[in-house]
Amino acid sequence: MRKRMQEYFLKNPHLKYIMPAMLIMVVLSIIPTIFLTCISFTDYQLGWDLSRLKFVGMENYIRLFSGADRDFWHSVFISIGFMVMATLIEMILGFVTGYCLNASEFALKPLVIGIMIIPLVITPSIAAQMWKLMLNSEYGIINHLLNSFLGIKVVWLSDQMAFWSILMLDIWQYTPFVALIIYAGLRSIPDEPYESAAMDGASAFRS
Repeated sequence: MRKRMQEYFLKNPHLKYIMPAMLIMVVLSIIPTIFLTCISFTDYQLGWDLSRLKFVGMENYIRLFSGADRDFWHSVFISIGFMVMATLIEMILGFVTGYCLNASEFALKPLVIGIMIIPLVITPSIAAQMWKLMLNSEYGIINHLLNSFLGIKVVWLSDQMAFWSILMLDIWQYTPFVALIIYAGLRSIPDEPYESAAMDGASAFRS
């Protein structure tokens, strides 16, 4: 068995490079997904010992999709709204930012690109804790600035503002990613199409 495995890895040398990532994906994604799928067919509640589980079949899914649990559909609509708004805003802001970076050359462009990378390398959990402190209604830096310059105070983490606060965080973290991808794509386009468009009388917008 061991000899067969050695021969297999010799025939497929690329596996030793992708195997660590595959193992991490299996442990952190695939196994938990299978576990949660199996647990969804039981009456499990958070904090229970697994020995108390009872198989209930499709009962949980019937309760959710039949409308018996009103909070479920409310959560679904909130998630869809968040997805649509975040994606739309990030695509628009990212495109405008990437286009502006590509259209102009200035001495501090490498510094700007370096700053844009910072939100991408911060893990979401750390970013959430950082913004939680910044959005604190009493001691947060954002409310301090708003109160100093505009004389207003916003309870960012209240029930009414939580959606918009999280949306703002998501836009801050992922708009630079869209901008850098679009910037890289625009930089890869040769000058010939732009020169041909200019000779045909196309405006900057149409180009």
